[in-house]
Amino acid sequence: DEMVARQYLEFAAEYGHAISQYMLSLLLAKQGSRSEEGRWIEDERERIVKLLKLASNRGLVEAHHNLGTAFKQGYYGLQQDYDVARRYYAHAANHGYQPSIEVLEDASRWA
Repeated sequence: DEMVARQYLEFAAEYGHAISQYMLSLLLAKQGSRSEEGRWIEDERERIVKLLKLASNRGLVEAHHNLGTAFKQGYYGLQQDYDVARRYYAHAANHGYQPSIEVLEDASRWA
């Protein structure tokens, strides 16, 4: 049940569990956290980014990769910034995270 999972993730994320912070960010993004008009709720977009940053600060390379994607694409209300995106991808790639390595090596993804 997604509601039960969210409750557990909220609890663990609050106590600094990096994987829970990351998984909660994915769950919030999946749910869309949208208002009735279909627009993102600003607080939820900010929360997704905050959770990803907390998880990345704890060394979770998947969070680094997702932040790279968020900055590369301008997701969650972030200003599109290729330099910041490359830094997040590079950190994950330097720790052997294959998806980040592939994004950095494929010039067509940066056109």
